[in-house]
Amino acid sequence: ANQLRSKDPEKNVRGLVAVTNRAVQPGTVSGINSEGLVPLIVAHLSSDIEAIVQYAVWALNNLALQPDGPKVFEGTGAFAAYAKVIAGTADMDVLRRSCNSLTAIGREQSCLSEIVSSSVIPALVNRISKSGSTGETDLLLQPLSELCLYKSTQEKFIAANGAAVVLSLVGEMALVEKVAALLSLLTIHHVSAIDALMKSQGLQFLLDMAFGYGSQRMVEYGFASVLNIGLNEHSEHYLLEKGAIAYIVGLMALDRPDIVERGAVLLTNILSHSDGRESIRHLDWMDIFEDQLGTASGRPLYLAIRSLINLTHDDFCREVIIRRNLEMKILAAEKKISDGSVCDILLGNLKVAVPDQVKAEVTSKLPLEPLSSAISSIKASIGSRRPSFAPVAPTFPIVLGGSTASVAPKPKTTTLSAPEVSTRSVATSTSPSNSSSTASSKAESKIDSDLDNLLANVEGTATAPPPASTSSDLSDLDALLAAADDAKAA
Repeated sequence: ANQLRSKDPEKNVRGLVAVTNRAVQPGTVSGINSEGLVPLIVAHLSSDIEAIVQYAVWALNNLALQPDGPKVFEGTGAFAAYAKVIAGTADMDVLRRSCNSLTAIGREQSCLSEIVSSSVIPALVNRISKSGSTGETDLLLQPLSELCLYKSTQEKFIAANGAAVVLSLVGEMALVEKVAALLSLLTIHHVSAIDALMKSQGLQFLLDMAFGYGSQRMVEYGFASVLNIGLNEHSEHYLLEKGAIAYIVGLMALDRPDIVERGAVLLTNILSHSDGRESIRHLDWMDIFEDQLGTASGRPLYLAIRSLINLTHDDFCREVIIRRNLEMKILAAEKKISDGSVCDILLGNLKVAVPDQVKAEVTSKLPLEPLSSAISSIKASIGSRRPSFAPVAPTFPIVLGGSTASVAPKPKTTTLSAPEVSTRSVATSTSPSNSSSTASSKAESKIDSDLDNLLANVEGTATAPPPASTSSDLSDLDALLAAADDAKAA
């Protein structure tokens, strides 16, 4: 401590070296902290002597990478000091160790207010915008993925024009996975972040990834982002505008109940709106829903029935369902779910008469566009927009949270029940009003899409770990849909 307080640079260096070597040993962090050494080391980050800054960065890096290290940075002014280092250093080793330390301590909640009050996030964004080196930019992206986990830090990132700056790096193939990871974080919390992504075309990039463009990990980020976007009522219309409804319905053809379930929750939300139901009219979606009625069970089947209930609120879609004569399959499905009242709701809604002009319109529009054709068209547009990205088959090895649900009261058989809506992100949304409804409903179903599960908290990095479940037998979405079309044609 005396050496660190000394005005003699040589003594400062000796003290910093001593802490650096001591911090390598496990279990020494609490002792170093109790002796009041951490604030003294942080103060040396502002030294005019580059060698002292180097040793201070090294000592703090060793502390930060210990399991109990991040907590000792609270109240030390470290983030403000690191902001100055990031902005001013020309030493790549100093930059690398600073970024490693910020990566390790960036998600420490006890330091959250200090992160927000400091200029460390703007400093990282500003240096990225001026960097001409892929290696340097790669270092700077690492701590941003940890610092931007929270709503308040994301607001800081957005205010610094971070979304646009980071999105400008998409053309750098060595950086694109980190770009996808960072931008996907912005879909977690709040409307202002999604607005920023829309303005910077970041959502388009993530949606392209969800459709299978980029590495497998990028597809994971894209898929999780689409789920988050869909749980935000403000941005559901964006998904419709970009044609993602075909992709979301297509998820229900995958041989993965967990993906089917989460896709069905998203679809239920979208179909609770009239424009969502209108967006699906031109697609031949009934094959997938009819298959779900016959083969699915439990929650995936329950959610598929809820989506069908919402579809019955559109006269065109209701007529398409009625023409399939699904009464027996719906009655059979009732025995495969814990709450069969949704089947009664669906059957009741299907008894509501469809206007003659709508029946004629349905007849004139048949056959409807196959889902595989719609998805192929979207992928073709993505391929022309992002020629450097090769498409991959979606396997979506993502671990997401579970869900619970409640069902509406049984309606009268001559009127439509209100569309069912799932909980979106944090706030619970309510059922839309419907003039012909005699019963309102609200189904609660929370998806925990926090990309914390996809980002590892490891020493000096912010890369995605292997997923907990990596089923290799998941069928390709395109192949499944094409096979279904072939079978129908035959």
